[in-house]
This record gives sequence, structure tokens and C-alpha cells, in this order.
Amino acid sequence: MIKLFFPACSGEKPITLFHLLRLHPKEVQQPGELPKEVDHIIYDELVFSDPTEEFYELLLKNGHPGLLQKSDHDHPFSLELEKHDAEVLDAAIEQTKLQHQEYKLQLETMEREIAVLKKEISILENYCP
Repeated sequence: MIKLFFPACSGEKPITLFHLLRLHPKEVQQPGELPKEVDHIIYDELVFSDPTEEFYELLLKNGHPGLLQKSDHDHPFSLELEKHDAEVLDAAIEQTKLQHQEYKLQLETMEREIAVLKKEISILENYCP
């Protein structure tokens, strides 16, 4: 458990974060094999939507570390990976929109078929030989 405290000028309450420890690697080790190093990294970001003026100046004064352009072993998060994730999400959104249009057309076709079948049923029910 990690508890973050902010300066009084921020007007923010302390927050508590949880980071679960991973003690064993995901892969199953063979008997007699040396234990592997276990990395369990989680990227988290704090966003202050409306900081006080004094706190805002304090944040700017300390600078912004930002993300690296490309990831490496010590820094697994990067702008390149964020861009890739954004592209994957955009592609998924487009695919979802196309599927929605396809299903909408199928629904309209089925509703027309239902209307035709209801008319036929009505005609057959009223038919007296």
C-alpha cells in the first residue's frame, strides 16, 4: 500500500494506491532451473483537473519528466507504445462502427420481413373459402 500526501497549498486529500507484489514469475520453472527475476510494473498517472494557482506553479517548477520516445528494459512505457495503443483503439472503434451499421441494416431487413409476414398472416386469417 502506498499513501501519497500533497502539500497544503494543493487542497488535495491524501490518496492511497495499491500495488500488488508478484513474487513468482508467470512462466513455470523447470526443476533445477535458477529463479528468474520478477518484474511487475504498473504505469499510473495522477491528473489534477483544477489545481490551485500555487500548486500549479509548484508542479510546473519541478518540471515534467514525461515519457520516453521509445521504451527500453528499464522504462517499459513510452510515447511510441501510447501511440500504438491509440491506433489499436481507433481501429477497434472503426470496426465497431462498421459492425453497428451492418447490424442496423440487418435489423431493418428483418423488420421489413416481419411486416410482410404479418400481412400474409392477416390475409390468411381473413380468408374464408
